[in-house]
Amino acid sequence: MTFTSKQITYLAGVIDTGGCFCIRNSIKNGHYLQVSVFSTCEGFMNYLRSTFGGAVYDKKKKYVSGHKIIYEWYLLKEDIDKLL
Repeated sequence: MTFTSKQITYLAGVIDTGGCFCIRNSIKNGHYLQVSVFSTCEGFMNYLRSTFGGAVYDKKKKYVSGHKIIYEWYLLKEDIDKLL
C-alpha cells in the first residue's frame, strides 16, 4: 500500500485532534500497539478504513437516547506496519 504525502499529513492531523496511539493488553495476544480515531461521522470513519485499512467499530452499547453514536476507526499491528 502506498500513500501520498497529503494522505499521511491529513491522517497525522486527524490522529492529533481526535485519535491516539495506545498500547493495549489482552490475555490472548499480550501487549500490542493500536492507532484509534473517534468520531460521530460514520462516513468519515469509512473513508479512513477504505484509505488506510483497519476496521470501524460502532459503540452502540454506550448509546444514550438523544446522543450520537460514536464510531472508532482503528489499526492494529499489520496495518500499522503498512502505514509506517
